[in-house]
Amino acid sequence: MSDQGKDEALERARFLDRFVAFSIDYYLVLLSCYGAVACLRALGFNAGQALPAAGVAACWLVVFILYQSLLNSGGRRSIGKRLLGLQVYTQDGYPPDFPTLAKRSLGYLLSSVPAGLGFLWAAWQDQKLTWHDLLAGTMVLERKRKGWSGRGAVAVAAVCFILIDASFAVLPLGERQHEQMQLRLGARKSVEALALLEGIRKARTGNYTNNLDELGAAYSDPARLRTLLRTTLSTLRIEASRDRFTLEGKALDDDRTPIVLIGQLPRH
Repeated sequence: MSDQGKDEALERARFLDRFVAFSIDYYLVLLSCYGAVACLRALGFNAGQALPAAGVAACWLVVFILYQSLLNSGGRRSIGKRLLGLQVYTQDGYPPDFPTLAKRSLGYLLSSVPAGLGFLWAAWQDQKLTWHDLLAGTMVLERKRKGWSGRGAVAVAAVCFILIDASFAVLPLGERQHEQMQLRLGARKSVEALALLEGIRKARTGNYTNNLDELGAAYSDPARLRTLLRTTLSTLRIEASRDRFTLEGKALDDDRTPIVLIGQLPRH
């Protein structure tokens, strides 16, 4: 280190401090990317269609790696590490250069799988090193020791970030369930619309039909009807006689939920 006497007094950063610092940087970059996408959409540029989800994720990853590499190299500190009083050094005790920090930042991918084990490694490893530290030959030191109040604040912040991370993990599951429900609902509405058209057909001609084109003739826009069926049903089967019809369709959800409607004239 440039000031050996001072740096010898520095301690290895605790796992919770590192976790909170990383979380601050992570969500700052994440929110910035969301803000950029929102601005592009406000300007009329549809980022979702121009770039698939995998491409958006790749762009975010590049931005995050550059953020970590630039702000932590050459003696600088990222926002999260500055707030937590941490700094990255090489194992020799010097501020790392950009190539070393770029290797370290890419090492986040290694530490993330499986299940963040490479990050957790610092929690029980004597030298408090993560896998990306081991890869790049770096360490994280605490430049200013925290008192009990400071450590308590870090613990509270860590719990908050854990809850935020958990909510982001659960949110896609809720969205997925909602999407599946909407697919099933759309399929039912389509089959019910066909049943209504069968009733119109019966009133006009005196019999039901299994011909989709004949049902389309009773609809205001036959082409739109076919589009509706294609976008809501994976399969459709129509059986009809003079006095009875059966509509059997399957939704586009993961379970291919069957939707069956049977209509017939009341017996006298």
